Amino acid sequence: MKTLLAALTLLLMIPSVALAQDWREELGSDMVTISDGKMTYQEFGLVKITFPGYETNQFQVKLYSEAPHESVMTRDKFVSLTSSYFTILLLESIAQAYEITAAEFLEAFDYTELDNPIGTPDLELSLFMTDEGMQFEIVNTQSGERVRHTMTWEEVFGG
Repeated sequence: MKTLLAALTLLLMIPSVALAQDWREELGSDMVTISDGKMTYQEFGLVKITFPGYETNQFQVKLYSEAPHESVMTRDKFVSLTSSYFTILLLESIAQAYEITAAEFLEAFDYTELDNPIGTPDLELSLFMTDEGMQFEIVNTQSGERVRHTMTWEEVFGG
């Protein structure tokens, strides 16, 4: 499972690194903003799914994550959990919608990171972490459907 997560995380990061005009700048830039006592991460992107037998589907996504800066969580763990959970959420939601396997998903999936949103994103994935646990939220902005799932750290790490 960890190998799959690492591979998926790398695949999602490759487009932004590969297309950067200066890869040194891309690799040296901070992903996390620290302000008002919080670590935050925000990203916008265009997802394009091209799967045989289906119409090509493109939608815009907003990814947002936050955690207290002074907490039990390190900045590295914040980045790791953010990356892992967004990868899992995208994989699961799209693979379930198309009823396809993870391998088929990876072949059909294309992601382009955006500097800013183009209007309103179609899908918002948010992850809120505290010293007690985490909550992820998926919002379909077109339908207004909102799904939340909350877990303690004991549930996340099985302790």
